[in-house]
Amino acid sequence: MKSTHVYHLVGRETRNPGHKPLTPFSLRFLELSPYAVIEILDLTDAQQERFLKAYDITKLALGRLRVFPKNEEERRQAMETDEQESGHPPT
Repeated sequence: MKSTHVYHLVGRETRNPGHKPLTPFSLRFLELSPYAVIEILDLTDAQQERFLKAYDITKLALGRLRVFPKNEEERRQAMETDEQESGHPPT
């Protein structure tokens, strides 16, 4: 076939290493919204509830440990983050 492009997971080999173009890729979960992760993992309602609780607790811990937000600018950025669109902390 002409005009094909092969993508493969970072750290994995492809079955056709000689194919050009060949592009490694990976999912950066920190860039995904928690709702996108729920969709990708196809979580049940109970799993979704636990995942979102763990997500909220992690955000709280990051704030209390001053990992994110560290300052007023990051605090403002955190308040403006749309978690339907990106993860936390926003990238």
